[in-house]
Amino acid sequence: MPASFALPTADQLRKYAEQLPPIYKLALGAFQEAAPNRRHGEGVLAGTLRQRLKDQLPDEDELLLALGKLEEAGFIRYDDYPGVYTPTSLGEELIFAVTGKKAKQVTIPELPKPTW
Repeated sequence: MPASFALPTADQLRKYAEQLPPIYKLALGAFQEAAPNRRHGEGVLAGTLRQRLKDQLPDEDELLLALGKLEEAGFIRYDDYPGVYTPTSLGEELIFAVTGKKAKQVTIPELPKPTW
């Protein structure tokens, strides 16, 4: 997403998610369906997304075009090697707005400052 855009509020993102065409909702929902234990910021293999949506989107090109548009908008990133689509932080929020499911957030406490 271009730097000149302000980050949306949760309400703005929810309203945006409501107006998404079905193909984008399917593509975003596939991240959680294909990898229900996915951690926040973890990607999903392109082949896994295709496999997950093969019955709902029999034309693989439709999915690839939708994923490309989501990437252009800054919601996901694609790493050609190893062929992984990874949601950005904003993409994770959009997935939540579409599916009502959040990726697992992994946190650990900060290291204490050394005293030596």
